[in-house]
Amino acid sequence: MNTGLTIEWTAEAQSRLNAVFDYLENHWTPREVKKFAQRLEEALSLIIKFPFIYPARFNNRQNPASLNV
Repeated sequence: MNTGLTIEWTAEAQSRLNAVFDYLENHWTPREVKKFAQRLEEALSLIIKFPFIYPARFNNRQNPASLNV
């Protein structure tokens, strides 16, 4: 099922994800990091396929995550 949607990452989100991976690479084994990355990709694929299974979250400091159609 291809919805034609993509996840658009903000610069802050990319930076935070990179920081998470930097931390994991210094504290976890390569196998654990790879497994984490695979699970993250699986979760992101689910969000792309079924974008409404997760509730939208907004706060005063952030714009809502956007999906490109």
